[in-house]
Amino acid sequence: MPAKFWAVRRALRSYEHLKLEERTGKGSHIVIRDQHGHTFPLSLHRGEHSEISEVYLRGLCRVFLLDYDDFRKRL
Repeated sequence: MPAKFWAVRRALRSYEHLKLEERTGKGSHIVIRDQHGHTFPLSLHRGEHSEISEVYLRGLCRVFLLDYDDFRKRL
């Protein structure tokens, strides 16, 4: 089931090692970074109300070695 970006952002903020960066001048994109230099871009076509699909949520968890079930509980 997709999740709204505002819920994803709230969940990501609960992980201290992750940082969200807005890409100004590049459209509606957010880049998530960790302290090791890993990145994961998210395209937000509807801003805060954008829905992030399961594919992207699973990919985000895979890149940052997060437990998917724990992440879904934080949404």
